[in-house]
Amino acid sequence: MPEVRFVIRWPDGRLESCYSPSLVVRDFFREGQSYPLPDFLKRSREALQIASERVKAKYGHACSLALGQLARIEAAATQFEGQDEARVRLRNLSRWRRPMSTEQKIERRYGAIVVGGGQAGLSASYWLSRAGVDHVVFEKKSIMHKWREERWDTFCLVTPNWQCQLPGHAYDGPDPHGFMVKHEILSYLDGFARKTNAPVKEGVEVLAVERDKDLFLVTTSAGRFLADAVFLATSLYGDPYRPRCAERVPDSVVQVHSTEYRSAAALPPGRHRCRGGPVRGADR
Repeated sequence: MPEVRFVIRWPDGRLESCYSPSLVVRDFFREGQSYPLPDFLKRSREALQIASERVKAKYGHACSLALGQLARIEAAATQFEGQDEARVRLRNLSRWRRPMSTEQKIERRYGAIVVGGGQAGLSASYWLSRAGVDHVVFEKKSIMHKWREERWDTFCLVTPNWQCQLPGHAYDGPDPHGFMVKHEILSYLDGFARKTNAPVKEGVEVLAVERDKDLFLVTTSAGRFLADAVFLATSLYGDPYRPRCAERVPDSVVQVHSTEYRSAAALPPGRHRCRGGPVRGADR
């Protein structure tokens, strides 16, 4: 399918290159035109959802790249909420042509490439190292990023500590029947990362994974690589998602995504009613 790259300028002047697996975005945007933020979001949702459906009609599955791009656009737009004059300008809209030969500009070939530097990705690396397989782990942000940056302050496990059995790194603390809280979880995971010593390249985003004969072609922000096998360890919820119904919630109601929530103390003043009567929000 024909693919498109479109470059946008956010209200703060930052440029971002966006992706669509279909030319349909040309029906929604024009080069050089600026759009009020709500209108830009509406057009982006319609265009990228149609693009994903076209991929589904052809290949039998929705396009994760299109939906992921939409999620990134919606997440970035939240920082401009409440700015009535915020506009997004479309700088460039062009068809993206892939190089004809995948034999050119290949940085390196690996036995395996692991996508994601969380506990699943490092576990894959652990077993690949034991098997003597030359591999690399690409992590878009940093090792254990979601545990470190996207969990609230009082987060704790809902399974007992003795069930924490990462390969070669079983829980050996003083409270096997207890439930680790956030700082204890991070300590446990950091210990696993040190023990694994995986070949992680942080700050490298994987943009596409494609078949290239008997190999996989992996396109990243650091170049293109070939691999005999690819492990996807990006978690079930890779990008924050806000349902469309959130747009109908009154502005007087503060909405906080779970990746942004840290504690009740960070919420604005207000009262929330529950079965026991009006109370201030509390951590759960």
